[in-house]
Amino acid sequence: MGTIRDAADWIKERLFAGTEKTRQIGILCLDTDGAVCSWVKPEDADPDLLRASVEQAGEIDHDDFDAPDASGASERFPDLPLEVDYEPLLESPTSVGARTAVIAAPDIPARLLIDQLDAIGIRVGSITTLWHAVALAWDPGARASGLKDAQRIVASSSPVTASIVVDAQKGLLVWSWSQAGTLIACGTVRLPRIGGADHHHAVVTEPGIARLGADWLGWSSQLGVAPSRIQFIAPSFGSAVKVEEGDEPNPALDGAGIGNALSRAWPGASIDLVEHDDPIGETLNQLAKREVETTLTALGARPGRAHRSMYRWGAASLIAASVVVGIGAWHFLGRASESKSRIAAVAVEQRSLLEALDPSIALSPLPLSEVQTKIAKLRGSADPLISAEDRPVMTELDTISLVVGVPGITVQSIVVNSFGATVIVRSDEIKVVEQLNQSLDQIGGSSLQWRSPNFVPKGDLIEATFKATWGEIGGTP
Repeated sequence: MGTIRDAADWIKERLFAGTEKTRQIGILCLDTDGAVCSWVKPEDADPDLLRASVEQAGEIDHDDFDAPDASGASERFPDLPLEVDYEPLLESPTSVGARTAVIAAPDIPARLLIDQLDAIGIRVGSITTLWHAVALAWDPGARASGLKDAQRIVASSSPVTASIVVDAQKGLLVWSWSQAGTLIACGTVRLPRIGGADHHHAVVTEPGIARLGADWLGWSSQLGVAPSRIQFIAPSFGSAVKVEEGDEPNPALDGAGIGNALSRAWPGASIDLVEHDDPIGETLNQLAKREVETTLTALGARPGRAHRSMYRWGAASLIAASVVVGIGAWHFLGRASESKSRIAAVAVEQRSLLEALDPSIALSPLPLSEVQTKIAKLRGSADPLISAEDRPVMTELDTISLVVGVPGITVQSIVVNSFGATVIVRSDEIKVVEQLNQSLDQIGGSSLQWRSPNFVPKGDLIEATFKATWGEIGGTP
């Protein structure tokens, strides 16, 4: 833990010394130390399933003949179920029904570093691995579309590219298969070293390239894809030297030797040799120029200070809400007691009213039913109600229609309802309208009482409105 704390303090001193702004590391890239990339069946590409398979395989007694065989997937991953983050490469463009690549990376150091950085106020943006970084940095398809402030270039197709970076300090070939920056498969190959105890460095040899080709053949047969382009990045491509490995000398390959060895190990692929003083540093430099998403889900979902602050505020909100609910409950209890008192008073008043009506009803367990029964009996014994006679609307409408249907009159509307009648007509002679008024007044047996009409000029015509109210049914106006 002291080493992790020192590392966090070193990062703070180197990157954020003397600054008070928001401190954040954009990308945290994990090394390949202890990490493994292998293939499994697509239906087995689940982190929880793989972890359970590894744990089960660790409990099997291999000396017991009756013990079940260990899963093939579990044998290809490290037996560290509590310290490994399994991340399937589900987005890899492999053939239908082929295997799926899964990365198993130890995440305890990364978790401790993330927590320590968070404790000193430094947030981590996204988390990825060196394999993903190599794919994003050196795949031409990814570089064409991923550089910041660069014009987007959309290609019709992007071939599968194998990117190989020489880590001279650790003596490793770090390789990634990718398509447009999407990681398909990855791995490492150890290199021999030359030099004394104080100064030694790794070199690329023919056997190392051969081991790499054999590894690729296995991946190609499992995934159903193969790279058609190879990017090889090394510190230098010097002259060939002799490296003693046991009793047989192996030549350290120069640039031409590396190209020929790759052509023999993987025929038909185009090969690009890139020389850089620090391949790993340049890989990380290229990675910093891109928008990188978290590729290790478990580490990316790890809670930090912001989450803990949210939890604290959430807890405080719940406490405040519980206090409000408690006050409301106390208030409702008081109202409930008051309601009980009112219900008791209403019951006493009801009992006194029922006793005044009938003492037997007051003692009944169902007084309402008794009262309703008595009301029904009273209604049944009362005389039937005689409803008022309806207005003869249709009769009056027929009569009015006959009266106004004379030559020289244009009927605009006739309305007869329970309130009275309204007739609107038009004519070009005032005399004809006056005669219509007399005819309406002289209708025999009508129950309508007509008032004087209202005359309004309408161009060359005269519009008259006649209104009447109901009198006695069957009476005379």
